[in-house]
Formats: sequence, C-alpha cells, structure tokens
Amino acid sequence: MRNLALDHTAELAILPREGLQLVPPRDGQTVLSAVAAHIAPGGRIFVDLARFSNGDGLPDPDYYKPGQPNGAPSPDRTRNLPDGTRLRRNSTQMDDGDSIAFDQNYNLESEPPREWSARMRIYRYSCDWIKASAPEGTLLEEVYGGYDRSPLKPGSNRTLAVFRKLPVLAKGSAS
Repeated sequence: MRNLALDHTAELAILPREGLQLVPPRDGQTVLSAVAAHIAPGGRIFVDLARFSNGDGLPDPDYYKPGQPNGAPSPDRTRNLPDGTRLRRNSTQMDDGDSIAFDQNYNLESEPPREWSARMRIYRYSCDWIKASAPEGTLLEEVYGGYDRSPLKPGSNRTLAVFRKLPVLAKGSAS
C-alpha cells in the first residue's frame, strides 16, 4: 500500500475495514498520499477504521474482545462444515495501547487433524490523526461514526473518513 503505482486514476478508492490500520500511523500518511495520487479531481477516498469499542453492545471488529486479558486464550467459534468435520478457532490478543496483536489458531477436526495459525497487528488511528493527515491536494470532507452516517462521538464503533480530491488549477490561474 505504501508504493501504489497504477497507470490510471479512479473516482473512488476504498480502504476497507482496518486496511489502513495494518500499517502504523507513522506510515499511514504515505499510504493515503499514494492512494490520493491515483484519484481524479473531484474523486473521493473512503477510509474505514476500527475504534476497538463496544459502543452498540457488540465488539467491533468482531475478532476484538474488550474484556479478554492480554495473552489469555479464548475460544472464538466452532463451525460445523458440510463434510461433517468441525473447524475451531481460538485467539489471543495483546493490547499495547497503540496497537493490538491478534493471534488466531485454527483446528480442523478431521483425519488427519490439521492446525494452522494467523497473526496480525492492527494499529489505532485517532480522529485527530485523520483530521491532520489529509493528503496534499485533498480535503477531509466528512467523518462519520458508523455505516449509517451517524456522527462520530465517544463510543462510536467506527471512524469513517471521506477525503475529496481538489481540482487542479491551471498554471497562472488565480487561487
């Protein structure tokens, strides 16, 4: 994401659920600038960030467990698969304040049994960071607290930011 190189522009770019949060905020500006370079004038960048909250009674994102102690394993889910086997997922999370590392361990109850794991780190981005990080040539148009376009407030589950690419002024024109 830091080195995006396309041969065209687009009217809209979407950085979906926690996509930007896979990089630390110190690199987030580079990502937004790389995306903005490929947006046509008047086009938009939509950024969807998790707030790691429990605002509406449901944790968001769904793999985040607000009360889970750091490093404590937690059974997440079990799914019965069409072939009669079961898939179990257990997870741990480590919250250091700036980010949360998630380890998800999978166990397929089959013959032979199969196990694998996945690890990811999701960084926190503040609303102040969003407001201060509009890429050059863009304007922060809207910030929402939910997919229903509700205002951002304490307890909102999401931060949804919409940046608009400004028109390019011709050389010698008045600003």
